[in-house]
Amino acid sequence: MGTMQNLVQAARALRKSPGFSLLVIGILALGIGANTAIFTVINAALLRPLPYRDASALVSASAFERGGDNTNGCLSYPRFEMLAERSRTFSAMAAFTNETFTFANGGEALELQAARVSWNFFDLLGVKPALGRSFLAGEGKAGGRQVV
Repeated sequence: MGTMQNLVQAARALRKSPGFSLLVIGILALGIGANTAIFTVINAALLRPLPYRDASALVSASAFERGGDNTNGCLSYPRFEMLAERSRTFSAMAAFTNETFTFANGGEALELQAARVSWNFFDLLGVKPALGRSFLAGEGKAGGRQVV
C-alpha cells in the first residue's frame, strides 16, 4: 500500500465513526499539550542554569535554632555582617529579604512586593540594574543614605 492509499483509508475510517475520531484526536491533543507544558516548566526551573555569573557557586545560608523545628530562618543583618567579615570560605556574601512596601505618588498609594538587599547584592550576582546604578558601599551602613 502506498502513502496515498493509507491516507484515503484513514479518511474513510474517520468518516465512519466521527465521535470516536474526535475523542481520540482530543485525547492526543491534551496529551501533547500537557507534555509540552510540563517539559517547559522543568526545562526553565531545573535544566537551565541560573542567569547569574558563577551560578553553580551560589549558596543560601539560613539560621536554625538548636532543638527547634528546623524551619528555614532568616539571619539578622548584624549577624550577616559578622559572618561576611569573618568568612574565609566565601569570596563574597550578600543579603536579601522579601518585604512589602507602600509607594505613594501624589494622592495614590500602591503596595509593592519587593526585596531589601545589601549594597553588594547586584554586584555579587553580576547583574546590572535596568535603570540607574547599583548601590554603593556607604549606602549599606547604618545611618547611610536610603536609596532605591
